[in-house]
Amino acid sequence: MANGPAPDYGVFCGAHRGPYLAYTRARIGDEAAAPVVEAVLRDLRSSWSVVLSSACPAREAWAVLGHAVDDASHSRSERRAGGDVLHGLLARPQADAALLHYRLGLTLTAVAQLTGVSPSEVAVRVLTAERHLGSEWVQALTERR
Repeated sequence: MANGPAPDYGVFCGAHRGPYLAYTRARIGDEAAAPVVEAVLRDLRSSWSVVLSSACPAREAWAVLGHAVDDASHSRSERRAGGDVLHGLLARPQADAALLHYRLGLTLTAVAQLTGVSPSEVAVRVLTAERHLGSEWVQALTERR
C-alpha cells in the first residue's frame, strides 16, 4: 500500500513514534517500550534508503518493529500481570490488528496506514481475531483503553 510520496525520515518518526510507543507499551510494558522503539527508529534511520525502496515503507518499518518487540517480549524473564496475551493466542497480524484497533482505539484506516496493509486486509484480520477470541475478549480489550 504505497500511497503518495515516501516520507522523509524525520516526518516518518514524527508520525510513527507515538503509535509505535503505544503498541510497544501494550506488548511489553512501559519501562521497556521506549528503548525498543528508539532502537528500531535508529535501525530504520541506518537503512532508510532500503526502507524507502521497498514496495511499502510503512509495512517494512512495521515488520522491523514487530520483530524487535517479539525479541524483547521473549527475552523478558517474567511476564507482567495483564500483559499481552493476544500474541500468545493469535498470529501476529491478527493480534496486532486487534490490539491496535480495540485496545489502542485506532480506526481500521489508521491501522492500515501504520502497518502498511490495505484497510480491507485490516478488517479481515480484526474479524479473524474476533472469531478466534469471542465477544468477551473483544469487550475486555475495548475496556482496557
